[in-house]
Amino acid sequence: DLLRTKQSTTSLSLRDCGVGDEGLLAIANVLETHQGLVDLHVSGHVASIVGVVAIARAVAGSPRLLRLSIGERTLDVQKLRGSDGSKSLEIDGVAHGPTGEVGRPRQRLDDLLVTSALLGANTRLQRLGLTNCSLSGRHAAAALENILKDCTALTSLDISRNPWREGLPALFEAMPRIARSLLELDVSQSSPGLYAIAAAADMLLLATPNPGDPGEGAMGIATGPVPPIQRLILPYEPLVARRSPVEMPVVPAVTSDTPTADGEVVAGLIDARDALLSLARAALSSSTLLEIQLGHDGPLLPVRSWRPGSHASVAFENKRFRATDATLLAFMAGSGGGAFGLTFKMCELGDGGCADLSDSLRAPHVALQRLVLSDGKLGARALAVIAASLLPNSPALAHLDLSGNSKLGSNGGANLSAFARGLEANHTLTELDISRGGIDLVPSARTAILRGQATNSLSSSTGRLSSLKSGATVQKLKVDSQSGQSGHTLSSADIEGLLEALASLGSAVATHPLLTSLSLAGNALGDRGVSSFALALSDEGGGALIALDLSATEVGRAGLKSLEVLVNTCMRISSLELRANGAAFNEAVRLERVLSSTSRRSAMLKSILKCEQEPAAEPIEPPADYASYESENIIGIPNEKNVGG
Repeated sequence: DLLRTKQSTTSLSLRDCGVGDEGLLAIANVLETHQGLVDLHVSGHVASIVGVVAIARAVAGSPRLLRLSIGERTLDVQKLRGSDGSKSLEIDGVAHGPTGEVGRPRQRLDDLLVTSALLGANTRLQRLGLTNCSLSGRHAAAALENILKDCTALTSLDISRNPWREGLPALFEAMPRIARSLLELDVSQSSPGLYAIAAAADMLLLATPNPGDPGEGAMGIATGPVPPIQRLILPYEPLVARRSPVEMPVVPAVTSDTPTADGEVVAGLIDARDALLSLARAALSSSTLLEIQLGHDGPLLPVRSWRPGSHASVAFENKRFRATDATLLAFMAGSGGGAFGLTFKMCELGDGGCADLSDSLRAPHVALQRLVLSDGKLGARALAVIAASLLPNSPALAHLDLSGNSKLGSNGGANLSAFARGLEANHTLTELDISRGGIDLVPSARTAILRGQATNSLSSSTGRLSSLKSGATVQKLKVDSQSGQSGHTLSSADIEGLLEALASLGSAVATHPLLTSLSLAGNALGDRGVSSFALALSDEGGGALIALDLSATEVGRAGLKSLEVLVNTCMRISSLELRANGAAFNEAVRLERVLSSTSRRSAMLKSILKCEQEPAAEPIEPPADYASYESENIIGIPNEKNVGG
């Protein structure tokens, strides 16, 4: 009654007065029409949810109120309500809702309810951040539901670093009904992570309405997905086991208007890989989602590029992929398969991540043609999966770059032998780069190559030896004794194993139907290694190989003689790169002249004409799975137009 009769009152404090629901309802009835009240203190009251909701709605509609003290803090009413015209609001580190000691949660939800009511009155709000605010449980989810329902212009919501527990799945469940304008959502660093990932997958699946669904727009025409999320940042969860126990919160059956304590936590099982697979499929099914990220520091994974028919290229550089990141990317690549190119430069995929990716890329519908895994520190397991799974089964892979992975030459040549066997079973590759792969037979060059002294002089296989003429003699690679590194001495068994592996690689290249370009640059093969590879390649006729890069391989006169035999035997080879070798410069120049001689070109043309004139009694055709692969531009490759080979 006093407030009704005295409109000039500017401040009212009822702190610790215990006014209860009746008192709060009476104040709420006056507050909406009072013209002078600026400060209101109602902290420490004893009231139910009814009184708190009433005062919250009254404050949201008050014309003059600036500050409200409720719960344990003072709220800036005008800022929350957007009276200053701001379209963005960030609240960080301010606890809302029940918090306190473990086992004794505080049940006063006053500040959270009033904050949500004030934010709901902000019709201009477009970006909202409630980070590290101790949001937890279904009561917090209900408050966010009210905000999303009332703030129709909200496009970005950051609610990361909050212990949501069962509140986050409840919020995800409600979003398809209320978040009609939300484009960006960040819930990273929330718990439990896998539970949130599974709930996010369900939200994305529910976000796409069926065309013509009654009630979706005028005349039953779908109006688009709700929410129309384009960027989604979810919690990161370590992928430690295929099926791991996590804390699964029990979601109590309560209404959104009823405040509840956190649900009881019980032990449960959740399949992490199944949750990631569901998320990948849901992301690909979304018509709006463009990017997805696990954790605030995880790599940003594109979604649209993997959708069928996208024909896009995906590139990552200097990124660290944890097991969960790599597994999610692998599931998206395998489920969608629409990208034509995938590049990882100096990215740590890990053996597990690379193995999952290789397995997923062998699916029949995957359209990937170019894969770059350079300087990825791939281990023996990853290389084994590439050799045994990806190479024999990839439906369209034409370019493979494994440069800078030094484990390829380890284990006494076992890794390289396995890779050669995989290459023998492949029928799609046209370009292969295994430069700087640790295939080292010359100990003195090993340290220098690993330190990068030779990599600056490496070039593409399309170059010529003419650049050597201007460089005069090139110094041999030497080990700096002051660098603190020493060359690794190979045992005789390791050397023999590497030589046998190089011979197997040469045979695999010679029998490959499409491989035209190969780079072994930066591997200290020496004369024995180059000779072993070249002789095996020439014995089989050289196959389809056109360009060979042997830069910085420590090849000398003996190795160049083997290469001369290869060049004279394999007429298709037209490009041989020998930069940064230094020794036997005159022999290298003579070999270059042989490659560019008129007589060699004439012999090559005669060989091609002879192949075209010969009757195709026993045509050689690619396997049925690869019959659609276009290879018209490759000279002498058997296909429907040129079965003579």
